[in-house]
Amino acid sequence: MKYLFDAWAWVEYFEGGKKGEKVKELINSENEIYTLNLTISEVVGKAKKNQKDVELVYDIILKNSIPLSITSEIAKKAGIFYVDIRKKNPGFGMIDALLLLSAREFKLKLVTGDNHLKEFKETVFLE
Repeated sequence: MKYLFDAWAWVEYFEGGKKGEKVKELINSENEIYTLNLTISEVVGKAKKNQKDVELVYDIILKNSIPLSITSEIAKKAGIFYVDIRKKNPGFGMIDALLLLSAREFKLKLVTGDNHLKEFKETVFLE
C-alpha cells in the first residue's frame, strides 16, 4: 500500500503513544511511505519548538519515507478546493487541502488524525 503521512502522523510516531504505534506498523510493513516537503517543515518546526533533536527527526523522516513535492497543478487545485471546502468546514486549512489533493493526485492514502480530514475517502484516520 502507498501512504502519505501528514504532520499529525509523524508527531504521533515520534511521541511513541498508542496512535504512534499504528503509524510505526505502517512504516515497518511492506508499504511505501511518502511525506510532503511541506510536512517535513511542520514536523521539524515542532521538534525545534519542543527542544528535540531536529537533525534526528529530519533523518528519521527521510530514512522512512519518500519526500514528495507539490506540483503547480496541485497547488492550483488546492487553492480552489480550499475556498470551496471552507464554506462547509471553516477549520479546514490550506495545508489540509494540499495534503488531500496530493494524496488524490498520486493515488495515496492519507494517514492522519486530523478531524478536518476524517470525512474524505483518501483518509486513513487513526484514532
